[in-house]
Order: sequence, then structure tokens, then C-alpha cells
Amino acid sequence: EKQLVPTDKVLANLRAAADAPASTRRVVLVSTGAYCPIHAMHTEVFERIKTYLESNKEFIVVGGFLSPSHDAYVKGKLNNAGWSSLPSAVRLQLVDIAVQNSSWMSSSAWEANQSGFRDYDAVTSHISSACKKLVKEHKQEVKCNDVEVFYVCGSDHALKCGLYEPKLRKGWCDGVIVMSRPSTSASTQDETEQLQKHEAATFKIVTTTTEDVSSTLIRKLVEAQDWKSLEPILHPNVLEYMKGNNISFQKKK
Repeated sequence: EKQLVPTDKVLANLRAAADAPASTRRVVLVSTGAYCPIHAMHTEVFERIKTYLESNKEFIVVGGFLSPSHDAYVKGKLNNAGWSSLPSAVRLQLVDIAVQNSSWMSSSAWEANQSGFRDYDAVTSHISSACKKLVKEHKQEVKCNDVEVFYVCGSDHALKCGLYEPKLRKGWCDGVIVMSRPSTSASTQDETEQLQKHEAATFKIVTTTTEDVSSTLIRKLVEAQDWKSLEPILHPNVLEYMKGNNISFQKKK
């Protein structure tokens, strides 16, 4: 179980934060997705949220989990788009490589290792249980009573699933962080404006100046073996691993 939800970084950061005021909220971030493949924007989003939450000293982010989705979901999604997909073992390996030098981000293999697809709420709930159990087991040394788990998603997902409604978050997470990216699209701007009306202590919107990265573009560049164009998009170690292990995508005819 520890391998599926590795909490070693969370524990190390809880220990480091042991002398912080008791009122400071310890937070773990969770995000789910295909990660086919993981790219630099995925981890940049987490870093941006961490900076935002810690800027007013109310929060300390002690962990972050990126959870690659089950093969059943990813295969269907990419097949419908006309692409081959990477198996979960490879996607997890790439996430591990992307976060290996991070002191707080980890991959979670629990979702990918289930017998079938598990939705975002079940995945977040499982990771939350593991983190809260960790705090109970080490309560004396970490000097806090709980850790809060915030689910991270895009504005379209938050609106579609009504995640701005506290009752729809009850039982599986402590809060939601919506990542809003710059866009000239009227529909995207409208989504952000709708969500801003619901901002609260457990529902926050974080904006970034970085444009979103197209996973479809990445797959096209990998298929063409255009590694030079991928350098600004993929983590260097991820790029080298994919290149060295002939990991590619095929566009279905």
C-alpha cells in the first residue's frame, strides 16, 4: 500500500513543519489525469498552487500526488481520438521521473492498479485516507491533528461536476483548487467568471500566465521524433527516457 500511495515525502515535510503555528493548515494536493505523457505544465501547475497557498502563511503544502488514470479510461479516450496510448506502467514511470527531484511531489499508483476505472472522487478519497492515517500514526512528532487534501482540476471539470458546491465535495476532499489559464476564448472566460462567484476558503481559483500545453501536439511531436521541439515542453529526464526507450505514439489510420 505504501508503494501505491508513497507518503514518505509528506511525512518528511510534516516533520519539517512541526514547529509551525498550530493554526497553519497542512495541505496535500491531488490531481488525476491520463498523463500520456506527463509534461512540464503538469508539475508547474502544482508549483504555482503551492506558491499561491503559502504566500499568506495560512497554508503549508506538505505533499502533492499526480495520479495517472486506469488503462481502461486512457485507452478509450485516446482510441476515440485516433491515437495509441501508453500503458499505465510506462505513464507511472514517466511521472516518477518527472518528480524524482521534487521534495514534495509524488506519483500515486493506486488508481492505475485497480481492477477497473475509478473516478476522481474515489481516487482523491483514497489518497486522503492514507495521508490522514499518516498524521494519526505520527501525531506526536508532526505536532498537528490533521492534513487537508485539496483536489486540483481545470475550470471545465469544476463546472461540469459542480465542485464549487460544498455538499458535492463532502466526504472525499477538504477543498478544490481550480487552475485557470489565460484564454481569449469567450467560453473559457465565462467559465472562470462563473467559478469566481463561488470562491471561498475551500474553493480557490489560481491563475497562471502560462498557456496550456496540448497533449495532442506532444503526441504528434513524439510520433515524428521531433525531440528538439519537445525540449521546452517535457521534463529533460522524461524526454531522455522516452527517446532512449523508443517510447512513441501511433496515429491510427
